[in-house]
Amino acid sequence: MKQHLAGVKGNIAACKKIPHDIRIQMQENLKEITTKKQIAEESLDSVNPYDDNSQHSRAQEKGKRKLDQVDNYFAPRTSAGSQPSIKIILASKEVVHHADMMIARWFYDSCIPFNALNSVFAQKAINAIAAIGPGYKLPSYI
Repeated sequence: MKQHLAGVKGNIAACKKIPHDIRIQMQENLKEITTKKQIAEESLDSVNPYDDNSQHSRAQEKGKRKLDQVDNYFAPRTSAGSQPSIKIILASKEVVHHADMMIARWFYDSCIPFNALNSVFAQKAINAIAAIGPGYKLPSYI
């Protein structure tokens, strides 16, 4: 696209409907990109891949990774439980369906509206019970 707007011939036809100042700006952008690529290639060529010290210094120069625009497209992991465990993945569909049905029956029997599961505390409560394992006794008010 920049080549089209800059009027660079070769890969694509030059745009004829672009103002002169924008064409010059696009040409400058393309020049900057090519110089940055040349500098990067020269720095890679000057480093000896078999030298242990050069690899160590290169790792120190990088520092912390900067956020790219690509990172904005992926949802961040908000909690440790956001990735399913191997146990859940390997559980059969029947076992998961049975657990879902037991929760649904409890909600239906106790007249709890199903949208109560939309509460932020619902998944936290289920995770806490699952962490204890079988044999957990519900709290009573008596």
